[in-house]
Amino acid sequence: MKIALIQTNWPGTREAITATYRELVREAAERGAHLVCLQEFTLSPTLPA
Repeated sequence: MKIALIQTNWPGTREAITATYRELVREAAERGAHLVCLQEFTLSPTLPA
């Protein structure tokens, strides 16, 4: 089984991160991934420390 791991920065909006993930998941699938893992808290920005 081929697994893809995706991690990216917060682009500023939920719509932008969704579009980014759709593109990256599509690319991973085209490269043969059967399972795609995304980073935690993917639909909200990181809170300041």
